Amino acid sequence: MRRKIALALILSLFAGGALADGAYLFDVLKRPKYRGAWNAMMKGWAGVPAWLVEFSKTSDGVATPGTAAEVGGKPFEFYGVCKPHDCADNKFEVMFEKGGGRARGILTTPNARTFFGDPNDDEKAALAKAVTE
Repeated sequence: MRRKIALALILSLFAGGALADGAYLFDVLKRPKYRGAWNAMMKGWAGVPAWLVEFSKTSDGVATPGTAAEVGGKPFEFYGVCKPHDCADNKFEVMFEKGGGRARGILTTPNARTFFGDPNDDEKAALAKAVTE
């Protein structure tokens, strides 16, 4: 039993805030709560690029494993995806309230940063930091 606890502690230290289940954005979007939050965040945004719309439908994109972090004292899950063959210039980072609650996001392109889901200032700062890491 002690070995299992010690191993779990060591693994959590190496995980660097990674989510325990190793989920990616395309994984969590299969869950109804996350999909609902994603759709609500994207609703009404005419400027969503075609590659992100396609990712939303097909999961075809370059994704990174999710991470957990606190923002403003609340737990969030962060997930990223970028445009295939153009990750350096086209990234999207989304943060969900823990468990798939409300979503906020940031899209970065060479000329702009666009926020989705009406994030507050702390959330904007966390998203901007996450998309550059």
